Amino acid sequence: MNKAKIRKVVFEAIIMIIVSVLFIIGGIYLSNSRKEERRQRQYRQQFASVINCDHYSRLDTDIIDNYPEISDVYIGYDKEDKPLGYIVDVMASNEYHSQMHLIVGIDYESSTINGLVHIKDETVPVKITDEQFEQLKESVMNKRIPVAFTGSTTPEETDEHDDIVINGLHDGIYFAQSVVKDSSGYIDYVEIEIESGRISHVRWDAVNVDPTTENRSDASLSGAYRISGLDWATQSYKICHSLIEVQDPALLNMKSDGTTSVVEGVTCDIRSFVELSSECIGYAETGYRKTDYLAGMDIVLQHILRGSAESLGLINDNGFVVKSFDKHLGPFEVKNSDGVVIRLHTIKELADIYTAADSGEDAPAATPVPGRSVTPVPTAVPVSDNDDFIDGAEDGVINSDTQSDNTLIDSIDDLPMSEISSYINVVPGAGEASKVAVTCLNTCYKFMKEYLNWLV
Repeated sequence: MNKAKIRKVVFEAIIMIIVSVLFIIGGIYLSNSRKEERRQRQYRQQFASVINCDHYSRLDTDIIDNYPEISDVYIGYDKEDKPLGYIVDVMASNEYHSQMHLIVGIDYESSTINGLVHIKDETVPVKITDEQFEQLKESVMNKRIPVAFTGSTTPEETDEHDDIVINGLHDGIYFAQSVVKDSSGYIDYVEIEIESGRISHVRWDAVNVDPTTENRSDASLSGAYRISGLDWATQSYKICHSLIEVQDPALLNMKSDGTTSVVEGVTCDIRSFVELSSECIGYAETGYRKTDYLAGMDIVLQHILRGSAESLGLINDNGFVVKSFDKHLGPFEVKNSDGVVIRLHTIKELADIYTAADSGEDAPAATPVPGRSVTPVPTAVPVSDNDDFIDGAEDGVINSDTQSDNTLIDSIDDLPMSEISSYINVVPGAGEASKVAVTCLNTCYKFMKEYLNWLV
């Protein structure tokens, strides 16, 4: 083979390689093009009813990691690649763990809601009919985020209490008792039984630090313990029965003075009942049963009094631990940065702290009392001659954290009311669903505020 033929063969080989590379590149481009076309077709099917765009692009930002409720965010464009709006895939839940999954369309320029779709794939869906969702959608369309309600919900606007279930409760018997006694020497306790994930039995009573004194319910029936209105045992039964009906202590609507107006015949202070039943429900969420609680009590007693409840003779004839920690409150106190006591540890919290210390681990951080709500420690309310001054002790008013600042702070979804752009009405019969939907919309706002660096 001469040099001319060799050059010809090499040239033809190079041409073949170039053609092959071009063919491969073309195939990849065509494949990617078809793949992108399929993706855009899928996006249009998903999002056209929210914001109708020519094409969509998934937003790639680490800020989404700060919002676990949001799974994805997209931007929609017209044919000239002009952005038209954001599409947010968001799922929020309420205090009962009921969920709502929404696709929200938000205008690119005005941050108004352009579309809303309910994706019915929730594990525990909040109760709402198609007709009610259409009412909700109509009320929020073309409204700017963030959103709040025009007024508080009423019993007629919210779901029936019989349908309320606090999801995630483990079956079993749960128990909690007060750390300190009341002025009559009684130590309140609440015992709750969970069956099939629901509260089925509730008992609220109190034992006395004096072993010769009857428990509070028996003393009230014998006349040794008296309160205004019905005897205490009857009022206790009524409030316990009401909790079985509503399933959530927060729905007993305890007022700032510790009373409630929603349970007929109950005029006594129910603060300890609400706090202890909330604590029990918190334990039911983790499976921390009565036996675990009593074991935790022994851990606390061993560290504070150097003995178990039995060895110290603190168990009464009915098997209850009769111990008030009035003179040993130091270990229980939870203080703020200014050294002010804001609440007391529960028995479980303190037992966990001691257990961690014994094993050489770091003490767990102080957390709110488990359960549906936490009752704040009352603070002094300044007096003013100004007629417009709002008494911070009134129900529904949140006091400032500092005594020197009398500014009242109100919020929804952790957003100050001064930041709210639009107001809507609660959908009748779908109060909880309305609240969760608003949380979804406000979560979208908080994400966009951080992503776009909005200044408010």
